[in-house]
Amino acid sequence: MIWACVGISQYARFRMLFRETHADREWIDLSDIGTYSLVDHCDAILAHHAKPCVFLGFLEPGWMMEHVDQTRLRELFRKCPVGFVCHFEDSIPFSWKNETDVLYIPDTHTKHGYPYIVYDGGAVHDKPEVQHDETG
Repeated sequence: MIWACVGISQYARFRMLFRETHADREWIDLSDIGTYSLVDHCDAILAHHAKPCVFLGFLEPGWMMEHVDQTRLRELFRKCPVGFVCHFEDSIPFSWKNETDVLYIPDTHTKHGYPYIVYDGGAVHDKPEVQHDETG
């Protein structure tokens, strides 16, 4: 299952939230691993860890990874929670949509009012409708 945060400024907060939410699992942080060897590390995790929780760090998967590597990662998503932070929601591959459990979008209040956002920090399947607050 994928936990993705769209918002680089929320990196530390999302990392802590993701880790605390999965405190019962073995924490594996791959944020220091380059994308050229990331998939190989994930394959090794699948082979050697029974109940991991994997944090990939900052990753724009659709632009930083080849299609073959994106497909290979799906096996890890199906075995354990995997979190990452990206800047562009569009960089998350469409093929990962069924693997996505949580899409965390920080509530960005601007001086011009509240933007239309998808449910802030919850499971995508729980609140698929667009939320808007006119009271801003």
